[in-house]
Amino acid sequence: MLEARALTLEVPGRVLCRDLAFAVKPGECWGILGNNGSGKTTLVQALGGLRTPASGGVSLEGRSIEDFGRRELARRMGVLLQEEAHGFWGNVMEYVLLGRHPHARTVFGWMPEDKEAALAALERLDLAGIAYRSLNTLSGGERQRVRIAQLLAQAPEFLLLDEPLQHLDLRHQLEAMELLRELAAGEGKALVMVLHETLWAGHYCDHLVLLHDGGRAVSGPAADLFTHASLEALYGCALAEVGGGGLRHFVPTPERRVYSG
Repeated sequence: MLEARALTLEVPGRVLCRDLAFAVKPGECWGILGNNGSGKTTLVQALGGLRTPASGGVSLEGRSIEDFGRRELARRMGVLLQEEAHGFWGNVMEYVLLGRHPHARTVFGWMPEDKEAALAALERLDLAGIAYRSLNTLSGGERQRVRIAQLLAQAPEFLLLDEPLQHLDLRHQLEAMELLRELAAGEGKALVMVLHETLWAGHYCDHLVLLHDGGRAVSGPAADLFTHASLEALYGCALAEVGGGGLRHFVPTPERRVYSG
């Protein structure tokens, strides 16, 4: 279980959230929603041990995240950051294999199981056909799918994803969300992801964290929080609900009303 305990996050001159508490269990898929600058990325970084909170803490299986060594933590938890590292000149397979570093048994090269894990990850993202293309020749959407494949090759039990759908077209957004849901519901992984599109959050997430402006944060089952009134208060604008086939989606309307949380 990944647990946030009375978590308060700050940036200079501003509190992003106060006393946020929630627990992510295996098999659950959590979505983080909020306006730009509300602290979504900061929360992902704090959960992954990449940022020190102002107060409170994060624990993994009852143990403080700060007590883990980086390699030990990487075998349990994987983080997909919004910004990718630049300057990698190798091919797609080589990039995905970097996800195997926490499991490496030797410094003299990859073991067969590492290459098998990397290829399996590429196949799940429909990328096996470009495994030996230079990473720098890919489109933004292809690179994003390769980054997700690297996370799959890492094989963590807990996955933190900051805007995993960025750069993806509609088809690949759907395929990525179906894959992520399978990781949770089918394979028992625990997922926390930052999303901007309410359609995906409402259909695929069973729990939500809502980061309101002003430092207020709410967490709980999506059935309780994914409502018209709750989302209007979160985003501070009028929303219209659209949908069909069991899908719910909220889109902004030109009405000039602002809602306070």
